[in-house]
Amino acid sequence: MTYPIKFDSRFDVDYEWLSRTHPELCDDLDDAILLLHENGELPEGYRPHILDNPGGNYNGHWEFHLAGDIDVLVLYWRRGDHTVIRMVRIGTHSQLFQGELL
Repeated sequence: MTYPIKFDSRFDVDYEWLSRTHPELCDDLDDAILLLHENGELPEGYRPHILDNPGGNYNGHWEFHLAGDIDVLVLYWRRGDHTVIRMVRIGTHSQLFQGELL
């Protein structure tokens, strides 16, 4: 079984930012998206976890990390039945969690 991947428009903007500022991370991100598409989940090396800060930005979304000179986070949403995975945002911790919800 494969899992459809949907991309929010903000994710596309963030991907452009990543490709300009940290192009070395794009292959890792593309690999992670392919793993999500094929398996519906990621291996522990990506440190995937659900955000459980009630009232916080993106509460209930999943997050994983891209390893590089800078810690870049990727946010995604899995439906309860995991039939669709929606890629939501890419950014640093401060970009994603210390400002308004976009």
